[in-house]
Amino acid sequence: MNSIDGDIDISNYLSKKILKKIKAVDLSKLLPEVRLKRIDKYLMEIVEEEKI
Repeated sequence: MNSIDGDIDISNYLSKKILKKIKAVDLSKLLPEVRLKRIDKYLMEIVEEEKI
């Protein structure tokens, strides 16, 4: 596996984890800045939970 494959795998993994967290929240209804802050919050939670 080269680094590009690894990056894609991690990106897919994080995308799936984020999607699980936002099922109850429709991000399309939020303003772009709020949406980015919410996604950042979810990423931080995932990093903390998974010890990435």
